[in-house]
Amino acid sequence: WRILVAAVAGVLGFDRSPHVVDLSPANFAALVENQETHHSYIMFHVSWCEHCKASLPEFHQAATMTASHYASAAEGLPGLPPRYFTMDCSEHSSNLQVGTICKKYAETKFPSLIMVRGKRHFQFDRPRMAQVIAWWGLRMSRPPVMHILDAKGLKDQVNAAEELTFVLCADAGDEFIQEWPQVAEQFMDKYSFLLLSDKPGCEKLRKNTGMTGSPLLVADPGSHSISPVPYAGKLTEKRAVRWVNLHRWSRVIPLNNYSVGEVLAVELPTVVVTFNSEHPQEAEEATRVAEALADERRECISREECFTSQKGGVLLASVDVADPGNLEVLSTHFTLASDPFPRVFVAVTKEKEHHVYWENHQKLNLQNAKLDRALELMKDDSSMQYSGPMMSKALWSFNVRQGKKVVRFASRSAGHLVGVVVGTLGLAAACFFSCKGLCADDEEDRKDK
Repeated sequence: WRILVAAVAGVLGFDRSPHVVDLSPANFAALVENQETHHSYIMFHVSWCEHCKASLPEFHQAATMTASHYASAAEGLPGLPPRYFTMDCSEHSSNLQVGTICKKYAETKFPSLIMVRGKRHFQFDRPRMAQVIAWWGLRMSRPPVMHILDAKGLKDQVNAAEELTFVLCADAGDEFIQEWPQVAEQFMDKYSFLLLSDKPGCEKLRKNTGMTGSPLLVADPGSHSISPVPYAGKLTEKRAVRWVNLHRWSRVIPLNNYSVGEVLAVELPTVVVTFNSEHPQEAEEATRVAEALADERRECISREECFTSQKGGVLLASVDVADPGNLEVLSTHFTLASDPFPRVFVAVTKEKEHHVYWENHQKLNLQNAKLDRALELMKDDSSMQYSGPMMSKALWSFNVRQGKKVVRFASRSAGHLVGVVVGTLGLAAACFFSCKGLCADDEEDRKDK
């Protein structure tokens, strides 16, 4: 195994870092899972992937840079150090053990750079350059929560981070302080999380942000222009995660090719309003409805009882279908009819595998759109439809406007079968016409001769 990897490295023309360890099914559990001495930073790759070949030298260089950084640090760095690994998944389809590991962590997308922290793992989604790879490894190895003693330390930390920072005031109680790192770890790839012990500092931040009485606060360095929502009610991990999610985007999220994946991955109900900006009156009405829903949600969140229902965790999004790219987003992620526009529907991701959405133009439209109506629609089986990369269940959905039933895909296996049949027929047709063309060329050659 090691000889093979060394040979591949020699062919690719880069120097292997002594700080990178090769993984296999035999040593994976011992070196990666449930580690207490390091966080595992793994590059999953396959031999035939050109992007993998280009990224391997960068990953090895990042490992050397990280080792030098730790060696030159005057004091020990906070948190566990990242340890670099590579895993060759070339046999993921033929070797059950390799396939199980690679699918669990990389989902057979190569190359995949994954940071494993205990029972959680995080995917690197930045440019695969040595400096960026090393920086991200250090970032994801830091403690999820930094303890700040006073207001000055808070200001310095927020300015240095240059990103949205979520703050728990220590006067919130010891019980939730133990849960705060669990909340922070889920978002540490994007944001900073602090524990502020200084009571006057908390009061000052509450006053500056208009979040009077809130145990959780948002510190914005000025680049996000968010509208902070005070936290109300009992502090729990689930409610705190919902509260953080509400601050990740603007009041109404512009749904496009860049945002749709991240929005759906949150697994919160998302009310989507579509419109066409080429029709000003229609666009103005859709925008007004989306903003009204945002106001309704904010007013709800200010009351504790809102957290006992889904209403406080609803996201709001809008899509301008005048942009062909946005129209493609709708057609890719949701099996929507080409009309009518504007429209309102509710979407959510289930089990991180497929999207589910509800649409009924009579029960939810621009004229009657309310969050309660949207959530009520989610209980209506006749309006529910499955969508996403692969249809996974049989589903008859009723199209209210056309008054007829439509069937989607019967099963995942049926979807695979259809794909195989269509692909085979397409290949056969291509071969036929290609051969026909070659034969015609040969006939012409013979005539010329």
